[in-house]
Amino acid sequence: MQLFIIFIFVIVIFSILNFLTISLSQHSFKRRIVAGFVFLLLTPIVFLTTTAFASIFDKGGFSVGTLAFIIASVYILNGIVILLSSSFILKKA
Repeated sequence: MQLFIIFIFVIVIFSILNFLTISLSQHSFKRRIVAGFVFLLLTPIVFLTTTAFASIFDKGGFSVGTLAFIIASVYILNGIVILLSSSFILKKA
């Protein structure tokens, strides 16, 4: 149950960061590129903090690693999508 709560917390934080990224970059090509790279560079930090917080509640390790891997892969995919969306902004303008 605690891992589910951590998962929900991380999804909420991810949603807030994603909303701020899209709203602050608006239709600027350079800002969107920077935001995509920031998401990609934050992935190891997200992986390690998720592992650290989840290992407090679950000492087994396998579910903690799985949870951290899923969340880190979502962050990587989001960074790639933000980078790709910047190329669509360039084509629109």
